[in-house]
Amino acid sequence: MTAVVILLVGPAAGIAAIALANDVDRWILALPAVALVVGIVWVRWWVSRRWARYGYGVSDDVLRVRDGVISHTDVVAPLHRVQHVDLSRGPFQLLVGVATVVVHTASPAADVRIADIAAADADALRDHILASARRAAEEVGTAAIDGV
Repeated sequence: MTAVVILLVGPAAGIAAIALANDVDRWILALPAVALVVGIVWVRWWVSRRWARYGYGVSDDVLRVRDGVISHTDVVAPLHRVQHVDLSRGPFQLLVGVATVVVHTASPAADVRIADIAAADADALRDHILASARRAAEEVGTAAIDGV
């Protein structure tokens, strides 16, 4: 959110400075302010819609993740197909204290990503998914999960 506001404020300030230096009509100075307000409103709407739509859950036998503002996705992965679970933390994620949990399944096209959850929750979620996957694999009779 902050980065988007900075990206909107910079050009708006530049346009205002050029308009003042070139003795342009004062109403043109309102254009950057209007663009800034519209941009902030749009970003806030997008973020609120994304978080309203985003969700995940782990049951006894499946992992489900739903996401999307314009294009909705709903991924359901059987836990007995889980091979391993990774935690990913990029520089920005380290800064704000969040992580991404990546669940690798037997199908390379079906890896499941649970993005931007609190780091402590991510650790607990990884352990929970691994324990649930181990139980599901034992019930189905498949091979043991890698690294568990």
